[in-house]
Amino acid sequence: GECDLQNLSFEHGKSESRFIEEKRTFEPEDIGPNIQLHMNRCILCYRCVMVADQLTDDRVHGVMDRGDHSNISTCISKAIDNEFSGNMIDVCPVGALTDKTFRFKSRVWFNKPYDAHRDCPTCSGKVTVWMFGGEIQRVTGRKDEYHEVDEFICNSCRFDHKEVTDWVIEGPRKFEKDSVINQNNYTQKLEKVLINTEETILQGRLEDRKKISMAEIDYNEKIDGNPLNSKQNG
Repeated sequence: GECDLQNLSFEHGKSESRFIEEKRTFEPEDIGPNIQLHMNRCILCYRCVMVADQLTDDRVHGVMDRGDHSNISTCISKAIDNEFSGNMIDVCPVGALTDKTFRFKSRVWFNKPYDAHRDCPTCSGKVTVWMFGGEIQRVTGRKDEYHEVDEFICNSCRFDHKEVTDWVIEGPRKFEKDSVINQNNYTQKLEKVLINTEETILQGRLEDRKKISMAEIDYNEKIDGNPLNSKQNG
C-alpha cells in the first residue's frame, strides 16, 4: 500500500515482467532490533545508505560486493543501532526496510494517519502517528506531497512512544500526492458523494410534485355513463 515503485508500475508500466533471467534471492539478515531487511525487495537505490551517511558519523552499513552480487548489508553483520537509523525505513521506496514493531499488526490502509508532535530533546518531535481505533500502531516521519520526508525523527519518538497520551494530536494528515491512504482524500470524496446524492433526491421530489400539481383531473368525466364524483346507487 505504500510502494511508490508499485504505484508507478500500475499507472505507467506493464502488468507482467519482461525480465526472463533468474532473479537473485537472499537469506534473511538481522540488522538490528527495530528494522527488518528484505533484500529480495531491494532495488539498490542507495537511499538508505545516503541518509545514514548524512545523519550519523558512524557508518555501519552500505553496499557490499560488486556487480550482480551487490547487496545492502552491515559491516561484519553488525547491528544498526544509531539514534536516527529508523529514518531509513521512511526513505525506502519499495519496502525493503520495514518497522519490526509494526509487522503483522495491521494492513497500512486500515490505519488513519494524523500529524502529531511532542517535546523531544533529540529531534523536532514532529511526526505522523498511524492509528487503528484508539491505539497508535506506528510512528513515522512527516512527508510532503511528493512523499519525501520533511524532518527526520529519532528512534525514541519512532519506536518507544506508542501511547496516545505521549503526543499532541494536531489533526488528519494533509493531502499527499497519489495517495489512496490519506484520510482527507477519503473525507472529501465522501462529502461530495453525499451532497450529490441529497441534491438528486431533492430534485426528484420537486419534479414529482410539479407533475402532480400540473395534472388536471376532470371529475365530470364519465365512465360507463357515470360521472367520477357521483356515488353509485346501492
